[in-house]
Amino acid sequence: MTLPPHQDAPPADDTRALVELVPLGPVNLLAYQVVAANLQTLMGLPTDTYPIIPMPEGAYMAARRQYDAVRIIQSLAARQPGAAICLGITAADVGTPILTYVFGESQLGGRVALVSLYRLSAEGEEQTLKRLTKVSMHEIGHTLGLGHCWEPHCLMRSPRNIEQLDDMELDFCESCTYEIARRVHRLASQAH
Repeated sequence: MTLPPHQDAPPADDTRALVELVPLGPVNLLAYQVVAANLQTLMGLPTDTYPIIPMPEGAYMAARRQYDAVRIIQSLAARQPGAAICLGITAADVGTPILTYVFGESQLGGRVALVSLYRLSAEGEEQTLKRLTKVSMHEIGHTLGLGHCWEPHCLMRSPRNIEQLDDMELDFCESCTYEIARRVHRLASQAH
């Protein structure tokens, strides 16, 4: 099941979401819901989910048959901010001008991150969703200003391949956990 395409923002309410989750093109509804639930539960980030928006014009790199993650992030950053952090999710293949492909990309200390399901598929849906959640949490960590960590199983470690991603726990090391909590608290204070 995928979300229906729609151009309008979600209905206004009194919740103060810190993350807006924006699907770019058709995205599996369960994947979308799992990421939102984990950002809220594991990182303490209230999350609003938005309807599908199309991929930005000019982001497709025809010679590579994939989308430019940097251009997508720039397009999301230009949108009217609804929450402190915007996380785009796509099923399309993404790369950057210097990287053949990426699982995700973000603005270090900025407000926008992007994750792609394209290279995260596993034989079981549960494994695919776990991979997507790990990459989403990693990229959100970057938007909070965290760099890469050297702890072997911390989600802020940079996985070089899918096997390393699978070996990571669905958790952060003590130092990164502390920094995330501190920065989420500061973000929540600024939003109120």
